[in-house]
Amino acid sequence: MKYTLALTFCLVFSMGFSQDSYDSLWKEVETLEKEGLTQSALKKVQFIASKAEKENNKVQRIKTLLYESKYALVLEEDAQLSIANNFKKRIENSVSPEKNMLQNLLANLYWQYFQQNRYRFYDRTNT
Repeated sequence: MKYTLALTFCLVFSMGFSQDSYDSLWKEVETLEKEGLTQSALKKVQFIASKAEKENNKVQRIKTLLYESKYALVLEEDAQLSIANNFKKRIENSVSPEKNMLQNLLANLYWQYFQQNRYRFYDRTNT
């Protein structure tokens, strides 16, 4: 009984410290972003992504993918295709419910692209 209680106690506190670690890392990302240091913020996000991958933290993995996509739109020209490909790769390697969330996000990405380029699709003629 004492062993179980001690193990539970250790697990609860280690989870709390891990979350605090992520919170402090995300605050650093936010600070870098506010200062306009997008490249540095991207490097910090990639560090968080590798940490989340090692710890199999699905929530943080999704969050890092969203931030990487956000920074790709700022730093790269025509980044939408690479973002969609990143989502597809992540979907292939994921399981439910993470996979379902990523599919939903990718569908929203496609819908936004369609809405932004609707005139191109509707103005096409048969050749």
